[in-house]
Amino acid sequence: MDNVTPGKVVSIITSFLLVTSTLAVAARLSTKRAVSGKTNVDDGLAVMALLCHIGSGIAVCVLDANGLGSALRGIDVEQRTRFAKSAFAANLLFIATLCFAKLSIILFLNLITRQPRHRLLGNSLGAFIILWSIVEFVAAAFTCKTPATWDIFGSRCFDRVTFWYIFGAVNIVTDFALIALPSYIVLPLQMRAARKWMVISCFSTRFLDIMATGTQFAYTANLQDSDFSLRMWPWVLISQIVLCLSIVTSCVPYLRPLMESLPSGMFMSDEIRRRGEPLISRDRYVKTSDENHVLRSRIIPA
Repeated sequence: MDNVTPGKVVSIITSFLLVTSTLAVAARLSTKRAVSGKTNVDDGLAVMALLCHIGSGIAVCVLDANGLGSALRGIDVEQRTRFAKSAFAANLLFIATLCFAKLSIILFLNLITRQPRHRLLGNSLGAFIILWSIVEFVAAAFTCKTPATWDIFGSRCFDRVTFWYIFGAVNIVTDFALIALPSYIVLPLQMRAARKWMVISCFSTRFLDIMATGTQFAYTANLQDSDFSLRMWPWVLISQIVLCLSIVTSCVPYLRPLMESLPSGMFMSDEIRRRGEPLISRDRYVKTSDENHVLRSRIIPA
């Protein structure tokens, strides 16, 4: 047990988190195909988020092998170079993972609503997430001056603590938006109250992401510590937890009981439109004697 360093603990937990994320995405894809018979662009984004998370996890394991959780004085020059490059890659993939995971939720919401105001809100939020992620990605890519923009051991880097505080704050705001938007879409629907709140509660699991990001704030200052290789491991660990939670909570709405509780036709609308068949209006629902939700038989043009 004497050889178990903080970095090794981070690597072990990261491996477990990667397995969890992989299982969540696999369950999402299999459930989607079982219920709707196909996958969509939102599923592709979930896969992209998973791939970025895997890349970030690999980078964290390289950090462990090169001194994560160890005093800076015990890390040689070659290890410092590998350490800095791995931290650089992990940070970029951290930003990309969160972006793809959040966009997959927004595209999913676009599948279950055709209300123009709902889609406008979703598209606006998606555009903001994309633009903000690009800005953060570029800023993270140039944390330090060229040509060695990855060299966090140099003295020519901007304030990384402030950078990650801002990133975390915006991350929390967008997570709140991803809870509020589905609630705004679902609440007006004429569904049984129990089903309605089940849908909302599934999207509300993103409160876990918010809690994890808030916890990460407590350790962000360690990134600027004079011996940050020793003290940054809690921040690195929580960043992997944030990524895992972001992917898992983006897959929770694809649980089969939830998808089957939504009004019928929501997941077949794109296929029907592609075939050029008429659509049944989805803006009105009635409750039959067996309490299933069916569509009113009002036909509208495709």
